[in-house]
Amino acid sequence: MTGPVIQDPLFDLLLRFRMHSVALVADIEKMYLQVKVHHDDTSLLRILWRFSLSEPIATYEMSRVTFGLAPSSFLATRCLQQLAHDEGDQYPRANAALVHDFYVDDFIGGANSEEQAILLRRELDQLLPKGGFRLRKWVSSSEAVLAGLSAEDLGTTSTLSFDQERVKTLGINWQPGPDSLGIDVSGLAVSGQWTRRKIYSVVAQLFDPTGITAPVIAWAKIRMQLLWVATQGWDDPLPPDLDKQWADFYQQLPLLSNIKINRHAFTDKPALT
Repeated sequence: MTGPVIQDPLFDLLLRFRMHSVALVADIEKMYLQVKVHHDDTSLLRILWRFSLSEPIATYEMSRVTFGLAPSSFLATRCLQQLAHDEGDQYPRANAALVHDFYVDDFIGGANSEEQAILLRRELDQLLPKGGFRLRKWVSSSEAVLAGLSAEDLGTTSTLSFDQERVKTLGINWQPGPDSLGIDVSGLAVSGQWTRRKIYSVVAQLFDPTGITAPVIAWAKIRMQLLWVATQGWDDPLPPDLDKQWADFYQQLPLLSNIKINRHAFTDKPALT
């Protein structure tokens, strides 16, 4: 059984991410493997294995939550919730973040000043280890917030300079230096004649939870419906007029990379009218 959803919806996290003056993200290292399975349940995690063909097959039982099982996400997430309940009173900022700003192993949050963001990071670094978890891959829109962290704990290849780096956070293409959001379509590669299968594959990869490119994606999804009338099978070639439409659409997709919006959706100095 998968268990109930006990974390805030992804869209809520992304909206709150845009509210903070200073952005701060990280993820939990090997989150699932930090959670022990109760001994009464390890019999449900049996595997058959042998290290060579000459050895007899042995039966093992996993003692840790394993990636890929239906309940894994809930079990690990539930441990985070319990950690907040048991130890969070001493760390009010981290406690609130643990309950509301985590999506499975991804922390996506921030604060309204560098000072508050530093306190939040420090509290998270103190609270998470009490449950056996370690945060890493820290990234922020402010270099000062990450001062003192080792290079291995940073989420970019450079130490504290993120001007030319992009970080994918829950489907968002975020550029921490200018603190902007965009969409990355560089991984879309199609060859040969257009078919219904290829088009569905391309459109499915246009993941944009913030809606930055919603008009473009809506155009594609509306015209996907025509493919069911125009073709019989998934791999049938498209009629010439539809083939040209989708070829033009695909050629223009790289232009989406030019679209940038401010990550921070508010201003400290609103214009007076």
